[in-house]
Amino acid sequence: LRGMVTMTESYHLNEQRMTEHFDEIDPIVSGRLIGHKDTPAVEHVRAVLAMEEAQAAAEAALQDWDVVITPTTRQAALPVAEVDRDFETYVGWSTKFTNTNFGNVLKLCGVSVPCGFTGKGLPVGLQICARAFREDLALRVAHAYEQATAWHETHPRMDWIR
Repeated sequence: LRGMVTMTESYHLNEQRMTEHFDEIDPIVSGRLIGHKDTPAVEHVRAVLAMEEAQAAAEAALQDWDVVITPTTRQAALPVAEVDRDFETYVGWSTKFTNTNFGNVLKLCGVSVPCGFTGKGLPVGLQICARAFREDLALRVAHAYEQATAWHETHPRMDWIR
């Protein structure tokens, strides 16, 4: 929902740039925006209304909860060489890693903190979300987590860069 609303609104806010400078825009961004050039207003309004319904339901469901904790990404990180093999591969992977969209749709605020490494030594994040306008709570929980663990002081191996 939010992706469709955001992309449709972004295209129309940047329509002149998209028309006059399309080749100068990052191909990932332009490719996502151009697909929403002709989104009918009725589809946009339906998505906005559905998003508002989801936000109200989430607010009601989370009224007794302080935070929601999830993985930052839907899957573990991959080596850069695998993701950046070519443009098509990058585009294919680019939408598979985010897990933050649900927070955007539901008007939650969130922060991601380090929480470990995969078996291949790649970083893993912990996402802490609080209700809208409760950034203070999300940040306090993130700070408490960092005080209780040492993940924010641990760095991945970088010897592969040589």
